[in-house]
Amino acid sequence: MASALDEGMDMEVIIIAIDEAAIAPRPSWAYARAILRRCLMEHIHTEEEYNRGQLNYRRSGGRRGHELPF
Repeated sequence: MASALDEGMDMEVIIIAIDEAAIAPRPSWAYARAILRRCLMEHIHTEEEYNRGQLNYRRSGGRRGHELPF
């Protein structure tokens, strides 16, 4: 998670990733790290960018490859 901060990610996005992992059917730190890795790959560093990515994913019908399939 420290590397996400080093990459310029806002703390809000890290908190979102932890929250998402916590409500998953099988919560784990590994899932939180996977969310953060995906955010970095998609150049998502702010809460606004994260929310936009989630909205784009939902608009695409939830198909893989359309940003943030969490």
